[in-house]
Amino acid sequence: MSGGSPSQLAPPCCVYILPCADNSLYVGSTTDLAARETAHHDGRGAKYAAGRRPVRVVCPESHEARCTAQKRDYQLKHWTPCEEGSACAGNLALLKRL
Repeated sequence: MSGGSPSQLAPPCCVYILPCADNSLYVGSTTDLAARETAHHDGRGAKYAAGRRPVRVVCPESHEARCTAQKRDYQLKHWTPCEEGSACAGNLALLKRL
């Protein structure tokens, strides 16, 4: 048995943006990005993305704590599609203007 605290044993969380086939964007978070992407692609992920396949994960951000990942998830979900798209494209100049 390890002597670490539960927070030290928890896997890092990842926040991601999922561009859908209809050009909409889905934002989510997970502790297993590869498994989550597969679930989305197979239609077993979020109901929103299930009807908008094929999908692929872009812009993953790693966070050490679930609470910081959830805060970032919440923040991104309130961005405009233009802000999300600018972040994904790495267009920080446009993102700052928005």
